[in-house]
Amino acid sequence: MVSRDLKLEKSFIDALRKSVEYYPNKTALLDSSQEVTYQQLWNKILKTRCQLRKLGLNPKDRIAFIQSNSIDFIIIHFAIIANESISIPIEIGAKKETVEKIIKASGAKKIYIERKYTNLYQSESSAISDRASCLQDLLKDSETIELESADITDFNHSSENTSVILFTSGSTGLPKGVKLSQKNTLITIRNIKNFCSYSSESFEVIALPLSHSFGLGHVYAMLFSGGGAYLADGLVRIKKVLTAIRENKATGFPTTPAGVDLIMNSYAELFKQSATHLSQMVVNSAPLTPEQTHKLHSLLPNVKIYVYYGMTEASRTSFACLTELGSKYFKSVGKPMDTLKVKIDPKTSEIIISGPSLSSGYWPEDNFPTDKHKNPIIRSGDKGKFDENGYLYITGRIKDQINIGGYKVDPLEIETLLRKIEEVDNVAIYGDQSLNSTDQIICFVVFKGNKDNMELIEDFCRENLEHYKFPSEIIPIKKIPEGVNGKIDRKKLGEIYNNHISENKKLLN
Repeated sequence: MVSRDLKLEKSFIDALRKSVEYYPNKTALLDSSQEVTYQQLWNKILKTRCQLRKLGLNPKDRIAFIQSNSIDFIIIHFAIIANESISIPIEIGAKKETVEKIIKASGAKKIYIERKYTNLYQSESSAISDRASCLQDLLKDSETIELESADITDFNHSSENTSVILFTSGSTGLPKGVKLSQKNTLITIRNIKNFCSYSSESFEVIALPLSHSFGLGHVYAMLFSGGGAYLADGLVRIKKVLTAIRENKATGFPTTPAGVDLIMNSYAELFKQSATHLSQMVVNSAPLTPEQTHKLHSLLPNVKIYVYYGMTEASRTSFACLTELGSKYFKSVGKPMDTLKVKIDPKTSEIIISGPSLSSGYWPEDNFPTDKHKNPIIRSGDKGKFDENGYLYITGRIKDQINIGGYKVDPLEIETLLRKIEEVDNVAIYGDQSLNSTDQIICFVVFKGNKDNMELIEDFCRENLEHYKFPSEIIPIKKIPEGVNGKIDRKKLGEIYNNHISENKKLLN
């Protein structure tokens, strides 16, 4: 089988079409209900593109959709891009208010919604209802279209223009639309493909949300390499995911540290039995701890464990194969990719990134500054450092810093320390300012076996932390709230703490 370089491909359509030409009858994608070859996928995309045109959706129109991980997701996403429109995937489970904000912010002309969610999103919002249709009806209607030669060859794409907008939660709670061009993404996918040695023999089981750059990037990598993928709808039905890994002889399984914990704590032996063909795992969205890496490597010693650093605006900034580097580098996120420049602000330690694969900015016209080569420059909001060998380490998050009487406290430092306690399963630090002008450090702890021991935490903090880093309150909790990307949801922690305060006031009254 052939491994192809992406450097000559000018657009998503060119990249996918070449895979169709090389492997027309090879399975491209599977999900829980269907399977398609490259040729079948290609035909469905082109027919759906024709149907969009037929319905009056034109180049540069923004088209949003809500669809769980499935082949239908990929069909509509690529059809929108093939139509030269702008694709806006929206996260499954997003609240109606959030969806309405995204529709208004993007000016989406149309939103297609998975059938089982149509009533949920159309019932109470005219902004959504006026533009909403069932996605499965669109795909069904497109099946009747007879493709003509012009439908197959008539593409005039500018890879520089925005083709995808991925909305993320802004620091103010308002959704921010990250603009991505096909050029940005093709450079990123080339980096992934080359670093992870993806080829037409690669096959991944992808349970990551496709509305995020991590999961969607892996689908791109498989399709543009001529590989294949099984699209799983999250890890809720973990045994089905493990069955898919076994039955499809998957070579790769990208996941988050939370996914690693779920598997290692409850399904380790079943995972080992299912992963006989697995050669690599890419783990991202939150730091993979050295302890997690050691456990995973011990369970699957022949599987390469990759991590990377990035964000939606600057995906796959650096890459590392931890199992090749060795335990000395288990805390590192690797070296910057060849196309990128990464610097550390000497005053704040903030990571600053520039390069051609970066987003140009936020929709519609909030663009990042550029360097002399007209490449975007992004201040990441993350703190980091390089070691003497050029490996990058993430040391904290500037925006998450807690101000204790002028002292700056990084939650990650305390969380990392407290996770070393044997009785602690997980921990999250939250900075609250509701009672004083200065922040308070609130420590949420998940104890192993639900055996709460606040005194243990207090004693450990007194021995290992400066006085100003000592938590004002330690609160036992059953589960640390996380977003779909596996990162701690600190906004949700604030809501939990406010409820905690309210409950305590009721008891006092």
